[in-house]
Amino acid sequence: YIFKDGARPIYQVVTGLPNGNYSLKMAAFRANQFGTEYVDGGICAYLNTDKVEVTSDVMNYYTVNGVVTSKKMEIGLVSGVENTANWVGLADVSLIYYGVSDVELSENDTEMSVQDGLYCNATVEQNLTADGWNLVALPFDLTSAQVKKVFDDVKALDALEVNGSACDLKFVDVRAMTAGVPYLVKAKETGLTYTCEKVRINKGAYATGTVTMTSGDVTLTLCGTDGVKTLDNTNAYYYTGSIFLRGEVGEEVKGLSAYAVLEGANNLHFMNIYVDGELVDVQNIKATSADKKVT
Repeated sequence: YIFKDGARPIYQVVTGLPNGNYSLKMAAFRANQFGTEYVDGGICAYLNTDKVEVTSDVMNYYTVNGVVTSKKMEIGLVSGVENTANWVGLADVSLIYYGVSDVELSENDTEMSVQDGLYCNATVEQNLTADGWNLVALPFDLTSAQVKKVFDDVKALDALEVNGSACDLKFVDVRAMTAGVPYLVKAKETGLTYTCEKVRINKGAYATGTVTMTSGDVTLTLCGTDGVKTLDNTNAYYYTGSIFLRGEVGEEVKGLSAYAVLEGANNLHFMNIYVDGELVDVQNIKATSADKKVT
């Protein structure tokens, strides 16, 4: 019998656990009793959604670092796509609880030094205003309940429309936030720091959180910044004071924020920002750096 994709030949569900970071250590093996060639990734040791491949056909030790967020953990062995193992074993299991970490993130950091995958309370150093819209891209998901503790309002880019000589960026209301995705937010209060509790760091989300919208020949891409970003594209725009301004090559954008890249805009003169159908601001994208905003 070959274990199908997603099969759990050995597993256990543990409940009543404190939420936080865990390290699971186990001895395990995988093999095919008929000598069939083994496929990489066929069997993994796992702790909830975190996995480490079992690569030995005799007992060997493996460690999986993971988190518990709902007081429940599932551990064991799971099969992958095109698995060829039909014999597995697991023994000598140990589990260490590391609690919930406290970390600090700053918009002024050139790179994110915090451990990827860490479950933590994150204190974020970021200059936000409660009076206008701020552009943020955070390295963790926030549920609607978590969003309400930090922000009064959150908007996501929903559409790009080209109308004559103008391109309209249309933002709409959302309740939750996805790691790495840029959003317009209003802070509960103007300040330099805020704390997001019980979140999990996902550094790779910035690569997948890019938002791209196309209208005709015009394409707009919003790119989150996990650290201070030096612009290297003549079509890049940075965000400040409710508008996107054309950036100079070599200009810096703060971390935990985002910038826009506008392609195919040769015949456009204005960039308009709409929030829930209402015009927020207009920018003359053809103007010189001394006068970029239309008022």
